[in-house]
Parts: sequence; structure tokens; C-alpha cells
Amino acid sequence: MATVYDLTSITTGEAREGAVVVAEVRGGALRGARLRPVALDERGEPRPAGARAAAILERVAAQSRRLGTAPVVEGGELVLV
Repeated sequence: MATVYDLTSITTGEAREGAVVVAEVRGGALRGARLRPVALDERGEPRPAGARAAAILERVAAQSRRLGTAPVVEGGELVLV
């Protein structure tokens, strides 16, 4: 598992939002990834994003599409296959 943060905006609070990546690896190869939205608490620890989850996923999905991936929001996660 890895934690990914969007550091594009400190003033709006988006810099404290990101996603935890859960990678699916089979036979030594990456088969897919699920991104779970998180927000950093006052200590800098990632916590479930709550009400901001959908906005975080949409922002990450838009960035992913610009990089040529086809993300799908499914069950509160962003799925990359």
C-alpha cells in the first residue's frame, strides 16, 4: 500500500487530500489498483475522506484520464485496471 497526495493547492485544503493505493500484483506484475480517498488529520495521518471523498476521486480520475488511463469509480474507490 502507498499513500498518494495531491499537493496542487495548499490554500484550498486540497493539499491535505489524496488517496491510499491498494495494488493488485499477480505473478510479479501489476494487475490493477484501487485508490481509496483520504484526508490528512491535524497530525498528518491519513483518514477516510468522508464528505469530500467523491470530489477527491473525481479530481484524481480527471488527472488520471489526462495521463491516458481509464479510471472507474466503483464502491467509493477509484479503480485502475
